[in-house]
Amino acid sequence: MSESLQQNDNETGKASKLKEIAEIGIPAVFESILSVVIATIDTKMISVLGKGAVSAVSFTTQPKLIILAIFYAMGTAASVFVAQALGKKDKNEANTYFQEILRLTIVLSIAFGLLGAVFTGLIMSICNHQADTVGMSTDFFRIIMAFLVFNCVSIVLNSSLRGIGKTRLTLISSIAMGIVDIIVNYLLIEGHFGFPRLEIVGDALGTVCGMLASCVISIILLIKYSGFLTLDGLFHLKKIPEVMKNIRVQAGNTVFENLFTRIGFLLSSIIISGLSSDLTAVYSVTMILLNYSFSFGDGLQAAVVTLTGGAWERKKP
Repeated sequence: MSESLQQNDNETGKASKLKEIAEIGIPAVFESILSVVIATIDTKMISVLGKGAVSAVSFTTQPKLIILAIFYAMGTAASVFVAQALGKKDKNEANTYFQEILRLTIVLSIAFGLLGAVFTGLIMSICNHQADTVGMSTDFFRIIMAFLVFNCVSIVLNSSLRGIGKTRLTLISSIAMGIVDIIVNYLLIEGHFGFPRLEIVGDALGTVCGMLASCVISIILLIKYSGFLTLDGLFHLKKIPEVMKNIRVQAGNTVFENLFTRIGFLLSSIIISGLSSDLTAVYSVTMILLNYSFSFGDGLQAAVVTLTGGAWERKKP
């Protein structure tokens, strides 16, 4: 009798864990797939300008991701720290780490964005060796860098929300980003409903507006529905040495891992830029399609971080 009850308890426990994984993981997987879908639609919309435009935008991806590697690492650190604090039910600790990482992100993203915008010509001369597309790459990259802060803040906000299991909120944020991006692209790339035809600049503005929408929606959702994280006191500067050290260790390791990966992709992109714009456009589309296979793992990562981090702090490794 006791063995039967124990078996039932084990099955109930497993079912409960699977339900928890599904509730966190499924929205995160959909969000990850959605980001690739948006990239696919974006490429389709810019393709009306020709293969050269597709090629030009593709050469901005890797240098942008090298810069974003820092902020993805900050987002990962935020996820880990708030998940662990959630496991301990310690809101003060969660918000100490969350707000410190967000402050660092705002400062660093503004600095890197300005540097990227100022040195866009130099960066693109290294990353794009196609005379017929380097001008378009430069225009696109400069706009993206000038408004980098929205992208980076959105990364940290959404990573923090995932850390406390609020993946449905981050999915809403990503949906808003996609809708705004596609609408602005439609209005500005070719010029519809009286809007000017801005071509590659229109695509860049669509991307920026999408990231701004994601950032604003994430802030609103965090304030209204997170129930654990807060922006109150964000700009009350209070340095805690141990907190800063932990952030440096956690984020630093991830930065190096991301950078080495991205440097490999960047070198591949530079080599590819020696081909014609027709061939690099094909390569770009193929890489976007390949990303669909990675999106499932990227999405489930959110569930892994939240559930294992919380379980560890509950002394249930």
